[in-house]
Amino acid sequence: GPNVEAEHCLIFDTGDAHEGVISGRRQPVPMSAIGSAKKEIRQNDVIISRLRPYLRQVAFVDTDVPGRVEGVIMLCSTEFFVLRPTDHQSIAFLVPFLLTSKVQKVLAASQEGGHHPRFSETSLLSLLIPAEILERRDEISKIVESSAHSFRQSQREMAGVVETTEAVIER
Repeated sequence: GPNVEAEHCLIFDTGDAHEGVISGRRQPVPMSAIGSAKKEIRQNDVIISRLRPYLRQVAFVDTDVPGRVEGVIMLCSTEFFVLRPTDHQSIAFLVPFLLTSKVQKVLAASQEGGHHPRFSETSLLSLLIPAEILERRDEISKIVESSAHSFRQSQREMAGVVETTEAVIER
């Protein structure tokens, strides 16, 4: 379970992951605010929602997730599958693979259940990654990591210009 040492956490829902990045801007909340069960996520994990694959709720957990500060743990909905690197090698290359239309179709086709169909962990883990992608994993991972970094820079610039505009309006 989650690290109980931490006093605050960031909680991400399925809508916070989209097209390869965590796009939601969350503020840390006290651990006591955790309602339902959650999973811990860490930097360099890849998360994918098992609900509605067509929403493309896949993300690389980059080093610069908004709201993440020392002593704050990151938690996510149990609707996410959390993929974690087993060694020092980045698994960011899995993000574009999981977002390909072929994989998305396979996951959509393997959904089970009535009201909110989900795909199973077995369906996810049985996906075959082409050798050519595995050979280029480091190169692809670097592109995903650098894209996440650019996304964060863009988010900060936008937040900055909103803030300065706000200051003008408040005058």
